[in-house]
Amino acid sequence: MMTMKDFIQPAIFVVFGVFFGIAVLFYVARERTGRYYDCSISEISPDYPIQVKEECRKLRRLIDA
Repeated sequence: MMTMKDFIQPAIFVVFGVFFGIAVLFYVARERTGRYYDCSISEISPDYPIQVKEECRKLRRLIDA
């Protein structure tokens, strides 16, 4: 026969797992606004606007300083 302890412990794990899964889903699926550029390829990519290239240069100067 199943005791209350045998029922509650797995139920807690299931509830925690479902909650954790929903939290991860919301974190991964959130809508990202704006544009993100990878500054490591900004100098060689013809698709990056000049303003982005200049900002990436400024960021690199700050990091290297």
